[in-house]
Amino acid sequence: MPPQNVVTTKTTQKTPKQKISHSDKASNSDESVFFSSKQSAVFRDCGIDFVLTSRLCGVSTPPYHSLNLAYHTRDNPANVTHNRAKILSTYFPQKTLIFCNQIHSSVILACDESNYGKATKSAQNLQNQHSLQECNLGQGDGIFCTHKNLVALILVADCNPVLIFDCVNGAFVALHAGRAGVCTHILTNGINALLANGAKTQNLRVFIGASIRKCCYEVGEDLAIQIQKDFGKKYIEKRSGKYFLDLILMLLDECDRVGILRENVEVLEVCSCCEDRLFSYRRAYKESRWQKAQIRSQKTSESCEKNLIQTGRFGLFVSLR
Repeated sequence: MPPQNVVTTKTTQKTPKQKISHSDKASNSDESVFFSSKQSAVFRDCGIDFVLTSRLCGVSTPPYHSLNLAYHTRDNPANVTHNRAKILSTYFPQKTLIFCNQIHSSVILACDESNYGKATKSAQNLQNQHSLQECNLGQGDGIFCTHKNLVALILVADCNPVLIFDCVNGAFVALHAGRAGVCTHILTNGINALLANGAKTQNLRVFIGASIRKCCYEVGEDLAIQIQKDFGKKYIEKRSGKYFLDLILMLLDECDRVGILRENVEVLEVCSCCEDRLFSYRRAYKESRWQKAQIRSQKTSESCEKNLIQTGRFGLFVSLR
């Protein structure tokens, strides 16, 4: 359970587990949004908007069906562009999308003239009347932004999508916080970027979106022992001889250490590995194991076996009002 006084939120959608269609013709367009700032107890009345997407109502085909937002997968780039443009045109019209090449680091990229002016930009008009202007800031796993005309995008498929917002100065940091990032304190780096901009910790609000939780995040014994040694035993739970990591507790404790008020921290109580409406690398791995057995029985190459673990990415879109 999260520490006392932390705001926890469950999605209001009651959709049961379902097969995911890669055609958006029969889907309600609202299903492309899994959660948003309008549903948030902490961010609803702030000067910021965010959308956490689902995997529904896009145009990508299996195994990326259907709202895949990641170019670095083997999906058709045109499908990814369409999916990004759909969200941007619907929820953040007339704004430019900014993103980074996520590398499981603790690097925060500031969207200022020093890198935005030099960044790779593209603009496309699509046949379905959507348009997309986007900018790749380079390698990193966090984006610091103070510009209202920009929308930051963080991509995940089990890692934690995190938003830190300074509600006084109108600045935010969006983070891709996987195990590597959490263990190298990307959250603290993001908070420090806001503090350097004049923020005070009592004015910071934090949102942690859907991600793999300790119910599903099994790790090896060596890694479990190392995390217990470096961070403490409470972050590892042992069940039936297996070890499970609690990244949410690590993030919440880090919020405490830097002085974030617990009532200003919101955690979406959804495990991406358990939720069929979200992409999950761990779930894709589990689902591919029987296919691997088939391949081994046919003596197919190991490289072909590795290619089976493919999945899309859902995203956290964030923009100042």
